[in-house]
Amino acid sequence: GSGAALETDLVAATLEVCATEVWRTVEVQIGLKLRYTACRRLQLEFIRERMATRHVELKDKFGNDICFGHGGDILCPVYVENRDWRQHLRDLKDADLKSSDVIIAGYPKTGTHWTIEIVHMLMRNTTEYDQESELPGFFDFTPQEKGSNPPDSPPRLFSTHLMLHHLPRQVWEKKVKVVYLLRNPKDVWVSLYHQTNKHRGPLGYEGTWNQFFSLMISFG
Repeated sequence: GSGAALETDLVAATLEVCATEVWRTVEVQIGLKLRYTACRRLQLEFIRERMATRHVELKDKFGNDICFGHGGDILCPVYVENRDWRQHLRDLKDADLKSSDVIIAGYPKTGTHWTIEIVHMLMRNTTEYDQESELPGFFDFTPQEKGSNPPDSPPRLFSTHLMLHHLPRQVWEKKVKVVYLLRNPKDVWVSLYHQTNKHRGPLGYEGTWNQFFSLMISFG
């Protein structure tokens, strides 16, 4: 009798405590979610405001938005950290290169990173992967004066998704070696779609693959 009643009371009390803790947890999670959503909305507004003067936002015929860098022609992909694209490209034309430099150039998702690793091994005359090696200077991403140059010791390795006419003048003046990448356009666009579709807000694309394909056919 009394033992069973006590056990029942203990179970009821335990369940009540558990329910209270679960509800508190839910309240905290909801609060955090709301705060995250509000912060994310402000962040996206800030990003969009910063991008307004340096990027062009295209809208496909299905109503989906996608942003590209704008430097006189449509450039892809887009990088929030960049300053104004036009100014960046003007400064890049005057970048100081060496005749021993090597540039890997190709449209996004054509295998740039894989080729960087292969060329880096060739330059070091080894097939061993160097986990300590730094990524090469990326012409699209970082202004020259802020460290896009790799270490001074030649040969130096650079990479870019820019069109050839945007590269530094000294590429031609000093006959710098350029490794140009080509890949099946369908594979490139499938890979690029999955990358942009992961993002939300100004950096992403929320349409379907068929819609993205139509966009790329229109704008390239």
